[in-house]
Amino acid sequence: MNAPILQKLEKIGQRVVRWRAELIATWSLAVVFGTLCVFGLADFWLRLGRGDRFITWGILVALAVVVLWLVQKALRKRFTPEGVAAMLEEKYPQLDNHLINYLQFSSDKDGDPFKEAYLRRGAPEWQSLDVRKMRNRKAVRRSRYALLATTLILLLPALFIGQAWGVALWRAVNPFTSMDPLSLTRIVEVSPGTVTVPQGDPLVLSCKVEGYRGHEVRVDIDPGDADPTTYSLGRINEESEEGFSHRMAKVSTALRYRFRAGDAPESEWFTVDTRPPAAFTDLKLTVTPPSYTNRRGFSLDPRQEPVMIPVGSAIAATATCNSELKLVSLQAAGTEPVKMASSMESMHWKATTKVATGSS
Repeated sequence: MNAPILQKLEKIGQRVVRWRAELIATWSLAVVFGTLCVFGLADFWLRLGRGDRFITWGILVALAVVVLWLVQKALRKRFTPEGVAAMLEEKYPQLDNHLINYLQFSSDKDGDPFKEAYLRRGAPEWQSLDVRKMRNRKAVRRSRYALLATTLILLLPALFIGQAWGVALWRAVNPFTSMDPLSLTRIVEVSPGTVTVPQGDPLVLSCKVEGYRGHEVRVDIDPGDADPTTYSLGRINEESEEGFSHRMAKVSTALRYRFRAGDAPESEWFTVDTRPPAAFTDLKLTVTPPSYTNRRGFSLDPRQEPVMIPVGSAIAATATCNSELKLVSLQAAGTEPVKMASSMESMHWKATTKVATGSS
């Protein structure tokens, strides 16, 4: 067989292999870039946890492995001279099967006079053909357009959110990083935090934020006796720190709340517990009348009976409250108020005083 013809066909076959591998690689990169863009957007908007980022990382690694396998498989493909000739015949019908017949007859050594006469005519004029036309240019253009489009889509968010986009992409491809996601807005402060308030009292929930103008600030309130509700507190109008608040007219049950602002990470859930209004659960007055009355000492509960105490009587008072109090005082007629002493977490109080004037 004609060695120069075989070498030429071998080179053409190698070019076809490279073209096919390039086409596979281009489409594959477009898919990888598109997938990476989706994962970056997911991390930017949803703040993916480490477990979710391990899933995105695993998908990207699997895609990379598949791409490498497909490209390697395409590059390992080898065409026989007859196979290359068949592709040339398909692309250039004017060869009229002469090239493939020449190759097949050259490989036969049966001494057939017809085949020998055919071979003496020589190989058809095919080496001047432009083999670049064998390339599927339409498929190449489509793959390059797809790669260009996904590359632009991948880079476009950086024009609007800057460094935060790079951080989101890095977090999507590297679940081992401890880098926190960046945001255009951040919640600076939340008030009153976790707190206990008297049942039935009003309460103001407030926060301070700074960030991107137009971002909405909201508060989620999850009461124990109703469905959760979200209230819009307005939009950011200032570049500097700005405050937002929500007033609850009455807190009747325990609840939890959190603030959300634009793309900032949500605040933690804060708890509001309630306690009954301050009241005495036990109140006792021990009275020691003066000697001139010839009366014995006695005790009474001023909540249950009228308080009639002789002038000059000594009074020892004890009180128990249903919650902690800061100050409790005892005042008898004609005397200054006496601060009661507390014990047991400011729920038990006691004091002594004396009735100076009056009859009760």
